[in-house]
Amino acid sequence: VLHLDSTKAHLGRRFAAESRILAYLNHPHIAQVFDAGTFTDKTSTAVPYFVMEYVQDAMTITKYSDQFELSTHERLEMFAHVCDAVYHGHQKGIIHRDLKPANILVDNTGQTKVIDFGVARSIDSDIALTTIDTDAGQILGTIQYMSPEQCDGDSNAVDTRSDVYSLGVVLYELLSGQLPYDASGTIYQAIRVIMEAKPQDPAR
Repeated sequence: VLHLDSTKAHLGRRFAAESRILAYLNHPHIAQVFDAGTFTDKTSTAVPYFVMEYVQDAMTITKYSDQFELSTHERLEMFAHVCDAVYHGHQKGIIHRDLKPANILVDNTGQTKVIDFGVARSIDSDIALTTIDTDAGQILGTIQYMSPEQCDGDSNAVDTRSDVYSLGVVLYELLSGQLPYDASGTIYQAIRVIMEAKPQDPAR
């Protein structure tokens, strides 16, 4: 159960958006949300919550693969399940927008679970989530794994291909042990590298 400070309006909107988004998703490799709502605490403040599937002994996909010394073939098999999960989201009209190892967990049976659709954006104009916390000019996501379109801050340029790009960065790291480029430094330096630099050859 996640408790959220309801006095923070933008977090409250994002919480409501995430709960509604996850209600559209039902896939074995996406962490399931079982319930969502609000309760009143001792100060009579409405506190939103949601109840999500527990990922037993969760590790990030990169940590799990390294700790158990998975072969390249085993890593690719696991990653294929992640791609299936993201594709399911796309079929439901949802872009994740923050795909990274921390949001791709592996449980104690070796099953992957994609989590945290908190910065997701609907690509279906009929779903009233499109403008929630995804206004043009606002950068949402984790810089190292973001597509150039996301770095540019134009939400209208972001589509399912941004998730595919982020999956590519995760796969690069999963197989090589490092990111395709050095995105350290200030946020502006990182954005410039992502938008202008060529990734390092993974064979190196």
